[in-house]
Amino acid sequence: MAPRLASSQLVIIRDMISSKSLTTSQMAEAAGCSKRSIITISANLRMFGDVRAPLIPGGHPRVITSVMLEALCDHLLEKPELYLDEMVEFLSDEFDVLLSDFRSYHLVYINESGCDKRAGFRRTGWSPRGVAPVQVSRFQRGQRY
Repeated sequence: MAPRLASSQLVIIRDMISSKSLTTSQMAEAAGCSKRSIITISANLRMFGDVRAPLIPGGHPRVITSVMLEALCDHLLEKPELYLDEMVEFLSDEFDVLLSDFRSYHLVYINESGCDKRAGFRRTGWSPRGVAPVQVSRFQRGQRY
């Protein structure tokens, strides 16, 4: 991966793009970068108003919504002496209320704790055209995790 451009280079490129007096090749040569960098920076200026695109937050999306957070804060303001166990109990009660709208046939439970180590088994196979492939093997349970 190519190194990031220095802030001074980005300022020079931004000024050259705004002046519209040079071609892309001339700007790349003057700033000491590639034509593709000039094109990307131009697009960023057009779309975001800055030479760099905004950062995309990484990681798993938040589980606690703003409404839940507000309810927790209100509850803590009422009872600031709460301990974590009591807070978990409060959340558990809230979850039970939320879950009460559903019936058992609405829910799907997934258990990811079990898997088998099946070494030496092929996941794909072959068969003559027009005939569904069939794999016959003896079931072997490996170590469970």
